[in-house]
Amino acid sequence: MPQTSKPGQLLVVDDNENNRDMLVRILSRQGHQSDIAHNGREALEKVRAGNFDLVLLDIMMPEVDGFQVLTEMKADPVLREVPVIVLSAIHEMDAIIRCIKMGADDYLPKPIDLTLLRARVGASIEKKRLHEREKQLLLNILPARIAEELREKGSVEPQHLNEIAILFTDFVRFSSLTASLSASALVSMLDRCFTKFDHIVSRHGLEKLKTIGDSYMLVGGLEGARPSFAVDSVLAAFEIVEAVTTLEVPDGLTLAVRIGLHAGPVVAGVVGVHKFAFDVWGDSVNYAARLEACSVPNRINLSTRMRDLVDGLVECEYRGQIETKDKRLEDMYFANAIVGEGFAGRYRERFGHEPSFPGVPVAV
Repeated sequence: MPQTSKPGQLLVVDDNENNRDMLVRILSRQGHQSDIAHNGREALEKVRAGNFDLVLLDIMMPEVDGFQVLTEMKADPVLREVPVIVLSAIHEMDAIIRCIKMGADDYLPKPIDLTLLRARVGASIEKKRLHEREKQLLLNILPARIAEELREKGSVEPQHLNEIAILFTDFVRFSSLTASLSASALVSMLDRCFTKFDHIVSRHGLEKLKTIGDSYMLVGGLEGARPSFAVDSVLAAFEIVEAVTTLEVPDGLTLAVRIGLHAGPVVAGVVGVHKFAFDVWGDSVNYAARLEACSVPNRINLSTRMRDLVDGLVECEYRGQIETKDKRLEDMYFANAIVGEGFAGRYRERFGHEPSFPGVPVAV
């Protein structure tokens, strides 16, 4: 029979050796890899330790039966994502309804129709992989906790966050770059650059919020973030400057970036119905954008609050009072480098974990 789905990793759970062997042989002909469990207790141990695409579960087993396995799997935030097809000699409608209500994805009576089994196995694996792709797409545009809340509840409760770090970048003289590059060359350059930014953000435990044209926005300090979010944001900024200045660009072009960083209170939430977007709002966001506009090429411009949060770990240079777009004079600081001597030890003592700072300039 032609293969209808990519091979999967399956767990066959049955206390009858003949049943197990038959199922493993059938599944192997489809290209699937199968592990076996002799009873419900062993099934729970294996499914917790492994990474299965599907569980084929018998109901009538001694000690821990299939109903108990279903109950524990569907109560677990991770295991409930694994599809379960119940295979049982119990044909009563009440048992079938009970299994489906408990979270089973399908129910096949014994003796098993092999054609139907192949079709249901293939469909269940494809459904799981589609679900995983949808989940990954959400994670690409939303922070993990926000994505999980949206998947579970269908909406996200807006939050007032007392303090997060907000970073904006902007390329210098970008309009002239657009005039001198073809559309494909421009998009390719931005893609390579922003891909590097994405890796930097991930490494430092921060969250990319969005790109707006040639501007890139990230935040640190969302719920569940590390207490080092402010320092980590500056470390990421150093790496972003390094990524831009070392990026390969067409001959005759120079790429430079301005960066602004501020920390303060915001309101956070998800907007949109068909295209979800997580965003933050408030004066803190506006001020971070003004700090970026007041920066200079390949420098990191900090607010007073950001300077205070990174004090002792980042060497800062006072710029004086700089006039912002709204004609206000504000104290601003350049972040020059991490304070090299004893940085890792002080970072570890203050935050309780190791720093991640490849490519970061060190003060001497």
